[in-house]
Amino acid sequence: MKKIFTLLLLCISAFGSFAQKEAKNWHFGNNAAIVFPYNSLLPSAITTSQMNANEGVASISDGAGNLLFYTDGVSVWDRTNAVMPNGTGLLGNSSSTQSSIIVPWPGSTTKYYIFTTPAVAAGFLMYSVVDMTVVGNGSSGSPAGGVVLASKNTQAPSQGTNTAEKVTAVKKADGSGYYVVSLQQPDVAGNGKLLVYDVTASGVAYLNFLLVPGMKVFDYYGYLKFSPDGSKLAMACYFNDRVNIFGFNTNTGIASPLNLITDSVYLDNVYGVEFSPNGKYLYTTCSGNAVLRYLNQYDISLGTDALIKASRTLIYSYTPVGTPYYGFGAVQLGPDNRIYVARGGETALSYINTPNANGVGCTYMNNGIPLSGKMSFQGLPNYLPNFATPVNNCSYFLPDKVDTNCCTSGISRNLAGGPAVTSIRYTVSGGVIQGYSASCNAAPSSVSLSGTATGLVTFTPACANLSFFNTSLQSTTSSGSMVVSYWVKFVGGDSCKYTIDVKGCPRAPQIKCDSIKTNVCVCAPGSAGMNYLNFYITNQSIPTSPICGVIINKYTSGGVLVPNFWQSGIVVGTPNVNLSSAQVNTTISVSGTNTLPGQMLNIQAYYFSSPPFSGYVTVSVIHCNGDTCKVKWTPSAVPLTDVNFVNYGLKAVKSPFQKISAYSFRIAGPSETKLDPNPYKVRYVTFGIMDSVNGPEIVGSTGAEQYYTKERAAFLRMKYTSHARYNALLELSDPLMLAANDSSGIFQLFFANGNPRNITFNCYDDNGSILSGGTIQLDSSGSVGVIQLGKTNTQGAGILLFNGYPNPTQDRYTMMLSLPYATDVNLVVMDLQGKEVLKKSYGKLRSGLSEISLEMGQLSTGTYLVQLIPTDANAPSNALRVVLVK
Repeated sequence: MKKIFTLLLLCISAFGSFAQKEAKNWHFGNNAAIVFPYNSLLPSAITTSQMNANEGVASISDGAGNLLFYTDGVSVWDRTNAVMPNGTGLLGNSSSTQSSIIVPWPGSTTKYYIFTTPAVAAGFLMYSVVDMTVVGNGSSGSPAGGVVLASKNTQAPSQGTNTAEKVTAVKKADGSGYYVVSLQQPDVAGNGKLLVYDVTASGVAYLNFLLVPGMKVFDYYGYLKFSPDGSKLAMACYFNDRVNIFGFNTNTGIASPLNLITDSVYLDNVYGVEFSPNGKYLYTTCSGNAVLRYLNQYDISLGTDALIKASRTLIYSYTPVGTPYYGFGAVQLGPDNRIYVARGGETALSYINTPNANGVGCTYMNNGIPLSGKMSFQGLPNYLPNFATPVNNCSYFLPDKVDTNCCTSGISRNLAGGPAVTSIRYTVSGGVIQGYSASCNAAPSSVSLSGTATGLVTFTPACANLSFFNTSLQSTTSSGSMVVSYWVKFVGGDSCKYTIDVKGCPRAPQIKCDSIKTNVCVCAPGSAGMNYLNFYITNQSIPTSPICGVIINKYTSGGVLVPNFWQSGIVVGTPNVNLSSAQVNTTISVSGTNTLPGQMLNIQAYYFSSPPFSGYVTVSVIHCNGDTCKVKWTPSAVPLTDVNFVNYGLKAVKSPFQKISAYSFRIAGPSETKLDPNPYKVRYVTFGIMDSVNGPEIVGSTGAEQYYTKERAAFLRMKYTSHARYNALLELSDPLMLAANDSSGIFQLFFANGNPRNITFNCYDDNGSILSGGTIQLDSSGSVGVIQLGKTNTQGAGILLFNGYPNPTQDRYTMMLSLPYATDVNLVVMDLQGKEVLKKSYGKLRSGLSEISLEMGQLSTGTYLVQLIPTDANAPSNALRVVLVK
């Protein structure tokens, strides 16, 4: 967070599947290379490598997994597979067991050490420095690096005699640098020395040594490896048929003797050693030719030399035939927790699939990774253990501190680099998130999430340098306790989870409730009459939060209430669940509505006149943040005039009932069969009042639940309804398919302030094209008006209003238009005397559906005429006229 906080933080944790990507690209053997994916899939071969090495090699990628360079200890190739500047003549040897290892320069993201060893102990441990800011074979904007000439082949200090073909390294416990360990060639008395070097931001310094007795003077072959946690070292003694195991302290850099495994058969010419990811098992390989060679597993957790030797399990054996480079070679732990096995002269790598498993359960797969025709020899890349194994702390980010004053929490960057972030998923227990802010690609952003308890934020394109991701919180409990979790997903699929336990952030008080309006439709009174009760709930609660559920209670001993829940015309609750007449207090609870701020939820329930409905009904609206709004409805006797289509509106005014008239409209198919046998497909129907201003108004719109054709009955489901003062739009979830002479589909409009005389209509298909349009004159009886498809559109082919919403409004009036042609459109707002108040040009609009909006803040309170005028000389002259009230 970028401010000073008052903090109350209980627990912060982070874990995940994120793995270091420095070991993503392996180059080895005769132009062989593989690349690891960002998941559990096996690596795949690449064929661009320019290196040909019998044994020791090393390669390094950046934190995002992009190849930087690779080496055989003699030459250095960059990411373009070209030799780096000053990248030849290093004093390693491609026939040295561990010819090289690459160690980052502490405190730098652009410099690396290459430590090299000679073959057959014919030289010393050397190091050279690679600077990735050198342009080299790259460009000024994307340098490819080069070897620093002044550093090339610097001899490591304090070496008494020549160095064996062994070198390894491990990160210090405090992360401040690295320890590099090599073996000084044993003397004639059989005493070797493990030499430890301290690599810091200041350079390379000799630290200490451990005397290793009982060796042979030629024990310079074979691998030296750290365990994944750095607590142990294993060393293969090729000519002595043994493996030494040492303890190692990553705080002090001190090694100590631990175990010795000897076996003249199964450790004959022992060459490769590697630890399992959990450090419990040690795997060894034997090199050589024309004799049986072995891949073994030892349980080194048993403690004593005898028990460890007795635990040996033979994993695989074979008799190699060919050049001296045939036989088992290196065993190397990969970034996917598998161990990979080199076999000289093969065009594939073998691997151990589950190296933490005991015995043959580790599942050895012989030659399981094809190399696309390239050849493996004895070597595999030499890595620091923290490069080659996954890390579990997801250290690129840390859970951020919690600001309980502002109710915010999040994550912030801990280390530079790493792969780009593709998405962040969040969950909150005991609260909701109201919004987030993020710093991505140097462009901070802030987005409202409208009170969601769970969600997903996606970055497109992926965020390469996410600095922070903060969320504003709202508790749903009086204590203010919340548990917030963030799942950060990286390019390639890896993810990390960060969890924060928050206290001291109580729920903000509710200062505004929802708009809940009630309408009653006495549709068919009588002994078995069925009547409708409607609740229109608009989410206006402050603090803002989605509506997560509704509870209906019926406090009555008589009558049955059967509710349905609708949102934008779609059923979102369980229909036809009775509130029984047998109980005084019966309840229905519906959850998962997810009605967002500004959206409307409609509850439509029907009840019967017999038995009579008495008592009252309450509707409780439950928000995701715990806030509740409630309304009560009590039935009243209402004098009826038209028993078929009469609506009464219940409003909180002195005169509680306002008469509302209802008219039904039926859509009929063409009156005669067309040449085209396909039926008409009606998706949208719009209505408009043509009467004078301040006359009748549309106050409701709906569709009948069932319609009939000549051949069948079908369910008519409304997807969306919307009405302004003089216009209405009804959208069907499925097209209304009408053939010739079919008559189906009842739509209802509800009017206040009297009955209109003239109603315009239009029917549209899926693309917004007009199928039919015209005008219906209504009489006072409320009878059904028939819309005949296939008739001429009496409104002409000008601009038609497809939808207008909301009206009245305080800020903006949005119109959806249907244009039969592409044309420039001007909007003119006039008062009722015809005086121009405002004019706006929208430029050329496309044919079909277009959406435009008018900022209402430019207008004073009043009633206006709005004209939308096409300016194209070839367009029809008629303009669309809309009445707008603010």
